[in-house]
Amino acid sequence: MTSGLVVLAGATEREDEAPSLHLSRWFANHAIACLFLSAQTLEVLDANAAAIRLVDASDELALSGGKLVVRGKAAAEQFRRFVYALDAAPKIHMVGDHHKPLLMRVERVDETDVIAVQLFPITQDQDQGLWANMGVIFGLTPAEDRLIKLLIGGANIKTLSEDLGISVETARTHVRRSYLKIGVSNREQLFAAVAPYRLKG
Repeated sequence: MTSGLVVLAGATEREDEAPSLHLSRWFANHAIACLFLSAQTLEVLDANAAAIRLVDASDELALSGGKLVVRGKAAAEQFRRFVYALDAAPKIHMVGDHHKPLLMRVERVDETDVIAVQLFPITQDQDQGLWANMGVIFGLTPAEDRLIKLLIGGANIKTLSEDLGISVETARTHVRRSYLKIGVSNREQLFAAVAPYRLKG
């Protein structure tokens, strides 16, 4: 397989153009499972180790004959239609049942036949519903992940400090660090950043 950056550079109109910054970031962060596929054939053009591990552990996906395979005739057809309908905006697709679901964030690369697929395990939070694992997505610690879900649920700094058993100042510090990791600076931006990863609840 070629490197992710080579695939991305090849997907742009000229070889010397820089790859899309957000796509190259996906691949650079090895904690985020990422594959690049042909939208027509689902041939795997590139994949990092994290993606291969998740696919290998999945009951619903497989790498076979150089292609990403969605197991089950109905699920495979549903995914094929999903990919066919992709436009410029990223879309979310889920495979698997409630025991071992996997979220796929799929985006076409610069109007080419190449699609970028991020894979995320999904976690069930008793209070906050069904989420893609934001700790994996944004590099949050378990405490930061919990804090962010409390913020999204409407908690203020005082409530956070009480629920987490920390001082108000420590809660503020955790919020600032979490915002920095997610790339936001206020609650409104936070809602927009995490909304695609809340599936239910």
